Amino acid sequence: MVICEYCGTRLELGRDEQKVLGKGEQQRWQMPIAIGDSFKHRGTRYEVIARMVLIEDNDPTDPTREYLLFHPRRGSMWLAEYQGSYDLASATHVMPQDEPFAKARGETLSTHDGRKWVAVENGLAKIAYVDGALPWIAEVGDEVRFAECEAADGSGDLYEVEVSAGGTSFAEREYGLGRRIPVSAVRRALGKTDLPEPAAPVESVAATSSKFRWMIAAAVVALLVNGLLLLVAMAKGSTVLEQRFDSSELDGEVLSKPFEVAKPGTVLKVVLASSRLDNAWMAVDLAVVEGEDTVVHVTDSDIAYYHGVEGGESWSEGSRKTAQYIKVADSGTYRLLVHAVSARGNESTATRCEHPLGVRVIAGAVRPHFFIASTVLAGLCLLLVASRYNKWKQQDDED
Repeated sequence: MVICEYCGTRLELGRDEQKVLGKGEQQRWQMPIAIGDSFKHRGTRYEVIARMVLIEDNDPTDPTREYLLFHPRRGSMWLAEYQGSYDLASATHVMPQDEPFAKARGETLSTHDGRKWVAVENGLAKIAYVDGALPWIAEVGDEVRFAECEAADGSGDLYEVEVSAGGTSFAEREYGLGRRIPVSAVRRALGKTDLPEPAAPVESVAATSSKFRWMIAAAVVALLVNGLLLLVAMAKGSTVLEQRFDSSELDGEVLSKPFEVAKPGTVLKVVLASSRLDNAWMAVDLAVVEGEDTVVHVTDSDIAYYHGVEGGESWSEGSRKTAQYIKVADSGTYRLLVHAVSARGNESTATRCEHPLGVRVIAGAVRPHFFIASTVLAGLCLLLVASRYNKWKQQDDED
């Protein structure tokens, strides 16, 4: 096929006849490589015998130019150029084990030769220009469905799948193996010094995907380690007091049984629980008493638990349990001084306690706040990296 440079008429040159196919598009495509140009590859001269321009989303400002390189005994190769970056591919009979068009960017594809590939891009392109001699009849407007993968081993090899046919019916598939080549090598192979530099470096999808997976693995390890440290912190210490107070005792101030603190600077975890609290709240005043009557710490806690059914769905709010962390300076014998009031429903004030209260004191506890924060931070990092990875997988080369 030849194209008139002046009027755009496309002419098919068959063996026995010439057929005018009609006017082509008026767009004048810049083709830096001409029909008949020589391309030297590994000491062998190939000749450019056909050229095509492919566009996606009907965007003529972002074309891919492909050149068919012919040798009568060594077969043909395709030289493709996108935004000044080149790759060189030849046909292969190596088949994929998976469906290449179902792979999102960054996902792994296996072929029957045992190699692993990382999906780079797949989509639908339309022929916007064609001339020269092709192994099939191609016309402007024909669609080409393509999938491109990059070697997972970092070698830079490419694996390509194309399905092309006139109109919308797709015919047989073609498979290619290739690799990216620098523009300097293309200039030497063609003997052309005026080929422009690439518009931007080509991203290695395999390397980026590997980095994301390492980051996700690191975030998972960080989450597991911090979660384990949180569990250890929560389980740290030994119980030195466990006592239940009736509601009548809590109306006034009541002292707990004594308990021993063996080391100075011990952290006490005081767990307050009211198992009968139901759609109600409790306010607890708490003091730590050293010896007989020396108050060393005063604090208070609120417990509230509400539940119900709304719109056919169950809901709950609050908890029947809370905890306080108290550090005592000296070793010795201690007791708790406890007072509480409680009320049901939405009552805002109370003068007496209507619910029993259980108290448990754990000596040698570790405040878990740092480990909670670090676990939450590790979880957020994992979500952020996974989100960025998923967003990157949905992008195309231009993005």
